[in-house]
Amino acid sequence: WMSRNTEPQAPDAALPESPVAAQLRSGFRWLRFGAELEGAYRTDWYRERLVYLRVNLSIALLLFLIFILATRRVMSADSQAVMNLVRYSALIPSVVLALTVTFLKDGRRWYPRAISLLAPVALGAIAVLVILGWSHGQPLLFSALVLAMIAAYVLNGLQFFGAVTAHLLAL
Repeated sequence: WMSRNTEPQAPDAALPESPVAAQLRSGFRWLRFGAELEGAYRTDWYRERLVYLRVNLSIALLLFLIFILATRRVMSADSQAVMNLVRYSALIPSVVLALTVTFLKDGRRWYPRAISLLAPVALGAIAVLVILGWSHGQPLLFSALVLAMIAAYVLNGLQFFGAVTAHLLAL
């Protein structure tokens, strides 16, 4: 059996002085670290997930291209001109630009800024495409928007509040 030490421990005395110790003493208000640790955390988070982010963005691009081909088969020819304008001027370029930023030397710094601008553009384009589809007889309006928003959050690596902001801007 293991014996437990029931004597109260002074947590401050056990911690050597470091940014981590200072953070533990001050707590985690708003679920964020202090400035120094937050920057280090975000850098490590980006570096560890960079491959997955690139794969996810590539999957998103591939899925969008597949959906473009599928909707061309089920939608009337008269709807295609406007839909192609939205697809190729907003949706596809947004994903390609986001993917490109991940390959920049300073991508860790630029990606959060770029995706916070590109995600609402892509989501807005998806909303416009879904509404155009609905106006031409496609009945899956609400479910398509919900799936698009979930996919955008999961695929492009937005932090929670960034995703909420992007979705609100897109609506």
